[in-house]
Amino acid sequence: MHREKKCISVGFIGYPNVGKSSIINALMKKSVCKVAPIPGETKVWQYITLTKRIYLIDCPGIVYDANETQVDKVLKGVVRAEKIPDPDSYIQAILDRVQTKHLTDMFGVHTWTDSEDFIIQVAERTGKLLKGGEPDINNVAKSIIFDWQRGNIPYYTKAPKVDKDAVNMNRQVGELFAKKNEEEQQQKEAANND
Repeated sequence: MHREKKCISVGFIGYPNVGKSSIINALMKKSVCKVAPIPGETKVWQYITLTKRIYLIDCPGIVYDANETQVDKVLKGVVRAEKIPDPDSYIQAILDRVQTKHLTDMFGVHTWTDSEDFIIQVAERTGKLLKGGEPDINNVAKSIIFDWQRGNIPYYTKAPKVDKDAVNMNRQVGELFAKKNEEEQQQKEAANND
């Protein structure tokens, strides 16, 4: 591909905390980019040499979708839990998505009426109380969001239905690329043997 070009730069862009740096580390088979389970670890663009002709570009996460709500951004891990001004307002969204048994296993709370009741019970179970025995709602809510963003709270969703024609086409394209790479490799070996 692109034989006329001396080098190719491949940029990795996307939401914060989706694994851009992790993919580069996997391709390099060693840790060349810092990774963390919180958004914002990559602060500047990094150029990494994969081969003589291919450079990988790791860039900070970027959020484009203007139609997303603040709840969507928090649950996708775009916003750090400690920077959320009113974290208790996002707990109901987590409670709506996660199965009750997972929340019970994780926090030891068996029944609750709403998100505030859930937060209060978690605060009492964990001992996160303010002076006078009042539950520390703000810090407990941040802690729950933090657990959600790090993947500590199990959450599953069904995968979308797959278009069989698209899968077959992708497979055929992959086979063509593999065949082309194999032919190029054979030509290089033949040239080296001569």
